[in-house]
Amino acid sequence: LIHNGYTEDEAELLDTSARDLKRITSAMRREEFSNGTGNKKGVFLEMNDDGPPFNYAVNKVLLPHWKEFANALKQFTPVMNFLPDNVESYFTLSFVRLNHDAMLLIKEALIGKPFRNLSFMNNSNRDADGAWGGMTVHAILDIVESNKHLRKLEIGKNQIGIEHIERLCSTMITHALVKLDLPRSFEPDIGDQMLAALLSSGELKLESLDMSGNN
Repeated sequence: LIHNGYTEDEAELLDTSARDLKRITSAMRREEFSNGTGNKKGVFLEMNDDGPPFNYAVNKVLLPHWKEFANALKQFTPVMNFLPDNVESYFTLSFVRLNHDAMLLIKEALIGKPFRNLSFMNNSNRDADGAWGGMTVHAILDIVESNKHLRKLEIGKNQIGIEHIERLCSTMITHALVKLDLPRSFEPDIGDQMLAALLSSGELKLESLDMSGNN
C-alpha cells in the first residue's frame, strides 16, 4: 500500500480496518455473532482512534469491504430471531470512520434489524479533506424507529441538535427504551432542552439515563 502512494499510517489503518471488516463479515455469513459470550452476543466494530483521519482515497479503497459487510448484515436476521429471551443482542460502532457512501450502506442494512442494544460511539468526525463523516443522528434515528425490539440506545460524541429532540423523545415512548446514553453529544444548551423534553414526556420506562459531558 505504501508503494501505491499511501502514508505508513494510512496503510496500517487500512490494512487493520480491512481485516476487521472481513473477520466480522465472515462470521455473519456463517450465521455467527462476531463478539460476545453468555447472555450477550453481538456485532462489535472498533477502529483506531489515535490514527489520522481517512481521506477520500482511503475511504474509496475500504468501500468494497463495507459493501460486503452490509450485505452480510442484511442477511443476518434469522440467527437473531432464534436467540433465547434472556440473550441480549447488540450492534456497536465505535470510532468507526465512515464516509457518506459507507454510512448509507450500514444504515440500510440495519433498518429493521432486531438488535436490542444499539451503540454508536465517537462516529462523528471530519476526514482529512474536512468533510463530516460517521453515522449521522438522522441516520441513527431512522434505524432506531425501524427497530421495535430496541431496549438500549447509546449515542456518544455526536452532533445532536434541537431538530432531533422531538424524534428522540418519541422513540423513548414508542420503543419502551429502558436505557439511554447520550454522553458528549449535544450542541451548547441543547442538552438542557433534551432533558426538559424527556421529563415532560409521558409513559417513559427509562431505568437509566446518561447525559454526562454535555454543556
